[in-house]
Amino acid sequence: MVERIQTAKPSDFVEKIFVAAPGTEIMMDEDAPRATERRLRNLQHETVSYGRILLVPQPSLTNPNDPLRWSSFKKWTVLLNGVAYAFNGAVTGPMMAGGMLQLAAFYDVSLAMVSYANGATLICQGFGNLFWMPLAIKYGRRPVYRTSNILMGLACIWLAIAAEKSYIPFIAGRAFLGLFQAPIEAIVPSTVTDIFHLHERGEKISIYGLGVLGGNEIGPLVSAYIIQALSVRWAFFIIAASIGVNMMTLIFFMPETKFTGPRPAIAVAGDDETTTTSPPDKPQSEHREEIGGCSSDASHVIAEKTYRESLAFCSGVDHSVSLKRAFLRPFILTAYPIVLWSSLIYGLALGWNVILGVLVAQLFAPPPYNFASGAQGLVFLSPLLGSLAGTYLCGPLADRIATWATQQNHGIREPEMRLPACAIAAVLTFVGALVAALAYEAGTHWVGPVGGLGVLAAGAQMGATLAMSYSLDCHKELSGELMVTISCLKSLIAWVWTWVVNEWLVADGVVVVFMTVAAVNVAVYLTSIVFYFKDARLLLNTPYLQHEAGYAINAEGMHHIAASTYMPLCTGPMIDWWFGWIHNTAQYQLWHPHDHVFSDWEGPRDNNSTYIGGHHLVHEYIGGNLAKLKISFRDPGEYFGDSWREDFAAKGYATAVCGRVGNWTPETGEVLYTGHLVHLVKEERIGCRMRSHFWLGDVEGVVDPAKRAAGVPGFLPRGLCQHATEEMAVLASILPELYEKYSRK
Repeated sequence: MVERIQTAKPSDFVEKIFVAAPGTEIMMDEDAPRATERRLRNLQHETVSYGRILLVPQPSLTNPNDPLRWSSFKKWTVLLNGVAYAFNGAVTGPMMAGGMLQLAAFYDVSLAMVSYANGATLICQGFGNLFWMPLAIKYGRRPVYRTSNILMGLACIWLAIAAEKSYIPFIAGRAFLGLFQAPIEAIVPSTVTDIFHLHERGEKISIYGLGVLGGNEIGPLVSAYIIQALSVRWAFFIIAASIGVNMMTLIFFMPETKFTGPRPAIAVAGDDETTTTSPPDKPQSEHREEIGGCSSDASHVIAEKTYRESLAFCSGVDHSVSLKRAFLRPFILTAYPIVLWSSLIYGLALGWNVILGVLVAQLFAPPPYNFASGAQGLVFLSPLLGSLAGTYLCGPLADRIATWATQQNHGIREPEMRLPACAIAAVLTFVGALVAALAYEAGTHWVGPVGGLGVLAAGAQMGATLAMSYSLDCHKELSGELMVTISCLKSLIAWVWTWVVNEWLVADGVVVVFMTVAAVNVAVYLTSIVFYFKDARLLLNTPYLQHEAGYAINAEGMHHIAASTYMPLCTGPMIDWWFGWIHNTAQYQLWHPHDHVFSDWEGPRDNNSTYIGGHHLVHEYIGGNLAKLKISFRDPGEYFGDSWREDFAAKGYATAVCGRVGNWTPETGEVLYTGHLVHLVKEERIGCRMRSHFWLGDVEGVVDPAKRAAGVPGFLPRGLCQHATEEMAVLASILPELYEKYSRK
């Protein structure tokens, strides 16, 4: 259970709330002793084959217009409309692949110059979202869908005409096309978070991803035959007609999905308590929603919108949203490690579509393959099939992996539970690129290189969807701004390929190009390990600092406090004995007579170094403030890995005392875990050195670095550094004698 104690400034009222922070969510009910959500049974759930899923977010109890309350048919209609919109936009990007040579000949320019037209679309597509998404956040999704869609159709008509005129109007048209189609990168994922619950989003995002990547692959396939049979002009006319059909479905079957009303909070409340949530920066609504669902107290009846009302161009303006802030927020998000990682993965994955789009004619038109435009288009059939396989691997399969991990974690869903699928994506990307490059270089039958491209596409599809799902899980409340940031950085990466890849292929060959790009992909995938890596393990490979004491905020937003104490005549076994022996107040005050006030113990403990699994309940002064803490001791393997004993022996360490530290309420027995402690002990020639490290701000359910950092009181890091230094110095002076007198030998 995640509880944060907040004290209201005007009074001494203390409110206990569940922190529904980005990423970590309670999702399942269970009756196990460590069940985290047994007091949340009165919230709305869905029963599935593997248990009861808590609906996150909770649908409104009183407002029938909440998109989360729509029927499954209506939700799927909206989703498929959005996917069709994204598909049409994705088709327009690489649709010139089958006509690159014809356009180069018609305009009398190099193949690289025609590739620059693709680059113009990509860069304007990425940065166009800086204009579109603030509008979608303030005015709603529906007006952006309709406006951008009709402008996208007009741009295709422009390109159809310019395709038989001159190069400058054509490349300008491609730039405007990118600007008008930009929302396909951001607005559909935002729609998914608007209408689907957390446990449903992985599959829906993978379907959206299939629409985008499928458009990137079906577009060149179909347009190549149109170009071969008719002309480049007719390829653009036909996609404009498809956009027109989608315009009709958007008008009549795409209601507004942005919801600004209150929803029940996921709160820890008693049977008689109620909670209400309102959107950020908005005042509480006039009515109250009760989390049990048994009753509601509304000052007026909220009527369901009629179908005619749902056809309005704009359903309303969110006056709590500042357009200036909405514009600036994507730039701020570039400082978030998760956003940067997702952007790199997404950009490198979709970059393969760009690379194929500008290289397919260069690779397969010359001997030994001699593919005409239609056959060049058919090359994309293999990546399409690969994308279908990747959709399953990163959608339903990744959801099952995450759900299994959630069950093992007692119903708590962590965003990182999706990341193991990155290993599959990395293998498919590397193997696919290797097979395609070697087969092409050897001049094998076309099945070799084309088959390799299919395997490569499966890995790319997985990477793009996993990156998007992971970042949305972590920062779902910023879904619009988040996708703008990812789209901008992705387009920047893809745009670079359009400028260099044609000439790079000529200079170094397909093996060097493909394997270099694949190696970069795999290297970035491997960085997902960082999100599982423990700071504590770094200490094993870090020598003593000249002055290892101080405090700082790390990249994850946690306050890292360090104190190092030389303890003459003390040993690792003495330290283990001490933590098993100390339990009452008299013993505890020996450790720090001034700061230590009270001590008690829960769980296993004896006079023979047994303390792991036990809980030390203490009152002590830190930085002049009385803290009531519960320290739950954990096995060192949780911090240093299963091979910690072997690693310790190799590095000269004797033991480590590890645990979770939490704020403890003696009256109720409740605890809010807020950090970790590691006392790492290394044997010296005469005695040992205690390297004490603390990480504060790791509240269960809070993953946003800014929220973690802000949750730690300002006095605590400095106060804890001083306190740890003093108490370990005192312990060094008393431990050898106490161990000799009281330990069982």
